[in-house]
Amino acid sequence: MAEEKLLKPLSLEFIGATVIALINFALDQADIHIMLITWLSIVVCVCLVLDGVRRTEWALRVGRSSVKFISSVCVIVLIFASLSVWIQKRHSADIARNESPKSPENVKPAPAFVPLEVTPEKVMFEGEIPEHMPMTHTFRVANKSEEILYSVNFILRIKSSDLTGDDFEVHLSPGSRKPQGDLSSGAQHLADVQAFLAYDTTGLPVFCFYMNKLAGHDFREVTITRTRNGNATVAGQAGFFTTDPEPQSTKGDKVTTKFHPNEPLIGAVRPIYLVVNPDKDIETGKPVPGQILLNTAHDGRH
Repeated sequence: MAEEKLLKPLSLEFIGATVIALINFALDQADIHIMLITWLSIVVCVCLVLDGVRRTEWALRVGRSSVKFISSVCVIVLIFASLSVWIQKRHSADIARNESPKSPENVKPAPAFVPLEVTPEKVMFEGEIPEHMPMTHTFRVANKSEEILYSVNFILRIKSSDLTGDDFEVHLSPGSRKPQGDLSSGAQHLADVQAFLAYDTTGLPVFCFYMNKLAGHDFREVTITRTRNGNATVAGQAGFFTTDPEPQSTKGDKVTTKFHPNEPLIGAVRPIYLVVNPDKDIETGKPVPGQILLNTAHDGRH
């Protein structure tokens, strides 16, 4: 059987049109065109393919009106039509999937904005204490909102198999030492951040800090220093706060304030007096002028 040959060489127009049509078809699959363009592209492809088949010597020999030629044309049309239907179904399924509401279990809620932040989340104390260079870490409690936050509470929780709460000292950074009361009262010596040492229900020591208010975008910094060799992890955690002012009474050298724990605290509460000027307000082993009155009952107030 003689090898079939083209009746005449394909024209450059035919080749260019075929390439362009196929590229257009590919671009459509990237959702660059609408489905109507897909159908038009397929029609162009069918016409160009049939035109190419029609020009062959085989088509001339069997006759363009013969059953063989017409059957071949029908097969080509059916192949492209099936491809079009498959593309249409896939496109419709993609649209339905994108427009259908997501089930609640698959939707992750946006994290709620919490204006009170304590950073870093945790620090490590390891190894021996260098001579004349105690190991100290600094925690910052910050108000990230525009509003004033009242009754601000935060804690530092110590996890260690070697050390207890008594093996650490907490102080305020120099820039965070602001007086709690006016200069006419004994509270002038106390900083507006106060603290006490307690224990959580698992027995871990917890330094609890509280302040009457923290202005918008303001912050305080607390340092914690290890006084004995041993390994420990100290984790910072924001606690209670409110945007509603809570009463705080200052009378003479006494200040009454509230602490709202986020969890039960056990054991004796040991107040820690944080002062504005440690060099002048504290004598060795003696408390500063001014007191903090704490309610140690577990009714939500300390």
